Amino acid sequence: MGLTLSVFEGIGSILYWINLFIFAFCFFENNLIKKILSVTITQVILLLITSVELNMISSLFNITVSELVKNQNFTRFITLIIIQISLLICFNVTIRIFKYADDYSFSDWFSIILMLIFSFILTAMIHILSLTANNDERIYINMIYMVIIIMNYLIFYIIHSIFLKNQKLKEIEIVKLREQYLEQYIENAETQYDSMRKIRHDIKDKYTTIYSLIKDKKFDEAEDFIINNFDMIEHSAPFIKTDNNIVNAIVNAKLTVASTLGINISCITVSSFDGINELDLCDLLSNTLENAITACKDMPTNSNKFICLEIGKENNIYSFMIKNSLDKSVISQNPTLKTTKKDQVNHGLGISIIRDIVNKYNGRYDYYEINNTFCCSIILKT
Repeated sequence: MGLTLSVFEGIGSILYWINLFIFAFCFFENNLIKKILSVTITQVILLLITSVELNMISSLFNITVSELVKNQNFTRFITLIIIQISLLICFNVTIRIFKYADDYSFSDWFSIILMLIFSFILTAMIHILSLTANNDERIYINMIYMVIIIMNYLIFYIIHSIFLKNQKLKEIEIVKLREQYLEQYIENAETQYDSMRKIRHDIKDKYTTIYSLIKDKKFDEAEDFIINNFDMIEHSAPFIKTDNNIVNAIVNAKLTVASTLGINISCITVSSFDGINELDLCDLLSNTLENAITACKDMPTNSNKFICLEIGKENNIYSFMIKNSLDKSVISQNPTLKTTKKDQVNHGLGISIIRDIVNKYNGRYDYYEINNTFCCSIILKT
């Protein structure tokens, strides 16, 4: 217990903190903010719990904090047990509270860190005063400690409440986006159906024309007519035909748009998508293919533009690989892949949507660049 107190006093506390930060930076795998918080939060909790309970117990038994720490008696033993149990409870609560830590914004973390710093400084100063305080003074010190704890809780509660409200707003935007996608692909399906009817009618007329030319022995004219109309058949063919109508509508619609923009298309896929919700398929394929088309569209006109879609399955694991050409690195300029569009309210949810889908299916996703190609890899387990 004496060690617990002494590390916060004098030059020893500075060396102790430096040692903790060095250990966190060398051995923890999280980002810089998480490394700092993993050290800061634990030490603030340790200081608050130790200081508050030492002062409360010393007030209860009418002894000074120094006597409580130094005397080797039963009271000191009970104090140690109480503090250790309290720390265990606080750390478990902290772990649960920070399960949303990855989704907090910079302003959220800035407010939390600033409050922790002020709380630590204030608690350390009060703790030094408590070492020589009498019983009456320790009552006020305990009240100050409780105010600090309540203030920390309220500030974090406010920040977390705002975060949850923002999450709800984001979910509403995602639902709206899904509805737009579904409406879009219903319209595309109807348009494709009308196009197929027109093509059937045109083919019937063209067969009649070819038959007439051959019947009149105008073979050269018949051959020219077939060659001139062959491109229509080629462009009207779908890129994929699976057992899932949603996948067919999305992929064929997106890749048809890409083809009309002069983008070379390559597509390999499985036929069935058992175990994956159709809305999730809609969101996943819509976002990844739309991003790929946007990236290729922004390339110079004479560039080698291409999109490659590969969907595979092994046992109960689906793999989605979407590749597209690049003329300059995207990750180096925008490592978090935030939207660069002006309408950020209706755009920029793609990565969030994909992350939610991956979490839902206990999968993983990754994106990287190699040989002027952007690669997005998604694994889903059904």
